[in-house]
Amino acid sequence: MHDVVRDVAMTIASNLHYAFVVRFDKLNDWPEKYQLRIYTSISLRLSNIGRLPEGMDFPSLEFFCFANNEFSFTIPDNFFEGMSGLKLEDTAMIGELKNLKVLSLLATDIKQLPRAIGQLTQLQLLDLGNCSKLEVIPPNVLSNFKKLEELNMENSFSGWESEEANSEDINANLRELNCLPELNTSDIRIRDPSAMPMDLLFKKLERYKILIGDVWNWFGNYKTSRTLKLKINMSFHLVQGILRLLERVEDLHLDELSSVKNVLYELNQKDFHI
Repeated sequence: MHDVVRDVAMTIASNLHYAFVVRFDKLNDWPEKYQLRIYTSISLRLSNIGRLPEGMDFPSLEFFCFANNEFSFTIPDNFFEGMSGLKLEDTAMIGELKNLKVLSLLATDIKQLPRAIGQLTQLQLLDLGNCSKLEVIPPNVLSNFKKLEELNMENSFSGWESEEANSEDINANLRELNCLPELNTSDIRIRDPSAMPMDLLFKKLERYKILIGDVWNWFGNYKTSRTLKLKINMSFHLVQGILRLLERVEDLHLDELSSVKNVLYELNQKDFHI
């Protein structure tokens, strides 16, 4: 009955030109471009299409449903780029996209990253930028992305758990970043410096904006590819990751460093040019 009601609703919406509906028919042609701009919903149930078209523009689209029987079916890399208004209610389904390499949830209202996302072991880019409501990233999810090269959390999640992980933790630990051997680009904020593991590595990090401490925000003019903002109450030598970042940082901001007696001296120990 649920399917019947849904189909009736979609048919009515289609007749009113708010939805584009195809039911197990061969799709020869997409609507004209001027029509695409008014659709808020698309439902496609196709039995014999091998590939969706590229460069489609659906600025008003909020709902997209697709079913296809073709084993070799492919989705163009840029297919969803023209669907800026698309709303994703059930994010757990993302885990079924086993071969996904790029996932962008940029500027969405997502509050919790689904644990199922950890199944995306082929992921190379994860964009969580401007997800200002994101508060939960379950433990042992990020560490599954062995092929991840870019992690963007600008103006997003910053609630990393403390260094000592336990079974009651609801969020990821920064130590999980040590499990990402290919990570070379990252924008992250670490609100609580005590959450930083002593052996945080950042082995291959080449481009980064990293904010450490509770005084920083993301506003500013970032002109370089390597920015580090620090407010910590521990000596630099206690955290390997900070030293590694300092060796190549281009834009350095310092706030309260209460336990560092001579900041300039410690920086010079790592050949930092002041």
